[in-house]
This record gives sequence, C-alpha cells and structure tokens, in this order.
Amino acid sequence: MIGPRLLLACCVVGGLIAASVLPVARLPSDPGNYLGHFSAYSLAMVALAGVVRLKTWITALALVFLGVTIEFLQPFFDRENHWQDMLANSIGVGIGWLTVVVWNGRQQESG
Repeated sequence: MIGPRLLLACCVVGGLIAASVLPVARLPSDPGNYLGHFSAYSLAMVALAGVVRLKTWITALALVFLGVTIEFLQPFFDRENHWQDMLANSIGVGIGWLTVVVWNGRQQESG
C-alpha cells in the first residue's frame, strides 16, 4: 500500500511534468506565466521537503534538475523552452527551500 506522503510526492512531481509537457495554446510571455513557474516549483519544494520530509538540499537539486530537463524536452512536445522559465523554476525552488528551512527552525525552537 502506498503511504500518503509517497502519494503526495508522486502527485507533485507528476503534476509538474504533466503541466510542462501537455500541449497548450501559445502562452504569452507575461509575468503571470513566470509567476506560475515560480509558484509551482516553490510549492513543490515545500510539499516534498516540508511535508514528505525528503532531504532539503537533495530535493532542491532534484527540482532544479527536473525544471531544466523539462525545458530542454519541451520542443519534443510541441512546446517552446525558455531560459527565463528555468530561472523562474529555480527561484521558486530557492524560495521554497527558504520557507522549509525557516519553518523547520521555528519547529525546533518551539519543541
């Protein structure tokens, strides 16, 4: 039986991959597009390192690698890749990492 944490991890990673490779109408290069990348990877970092409790630095490296890899694979799925998307993904991972580190620090202080 799959535990809830493993299920959450699979859903988070699967959702990121699906949202990145499924065909969509052309997305405008507007700040909202980058906000979506930033938010998705930040939330993924918090879900995987904070909730699922994967090692923070390994999770961060894996998500940055996933984001870069997906961007390079997007042309095979009739999508465009952009270095700005890679940057937004990485910044999102960084903010998620910072959130997890601060949260864990507060948990230790109160415990």
